[in-house]
Amino acid sequence: MIEVFIPGNLENPLNHARQRFHGARLRKKSRAVAGAYYRAEIMAQRAHGVVWGASTPKRVTFLARLWNRMDDDGLGASLKGVRDALADVRLIDTDGPESGHEFVYQQVIDRKRRGVEVRVEAL
Repeated sequence: MIEVFIPGNLENPLNHARQRFHGARLRKKSRAVAGAYYRAEIMAQRAHGVVWGASTPKRVTFLARLWNRMDDDGLGASLKGVRDALADVRLIDTDGPESGHEFVYQQVIDRKRRGVEVRVEAL
C-alpha cells in the first residue's frame, strides 16, 4: 500500500468559470506537486524491494482535508490533477473505466491540516 499526504488548499476550479485558464493552471500545479510526492514514496518503497505494476487493478482513495465541505462535482474537479499524476508516475496505467481501478472520494473538515491523503492499494 502507498499512502501519501499532499499538503495545501484544494480549490474548486468550477467556481472560476469566468477566468479563462484558471482551472488549467490549478490542475497543472496540483499534478506537478502530487507527482513529486508520489515519486518520493515510490523511490522509498523500491528501496525496500516493493515494485508496483501499473496495470494491476487498484483502489485509490482520496481523503480531502478541507476548510469547508465541497459538493461532489467540485471535489472531483479539485482532485483531477492529483488523480492524473498517478498515471504520470505509472502507479496506474490509465484512469478510465476500462482500467479496472476504483477511485473513492472522501472529505472531512480539518482546518489545521489541509490537503489530500491518497491511499493506493491493490485489489
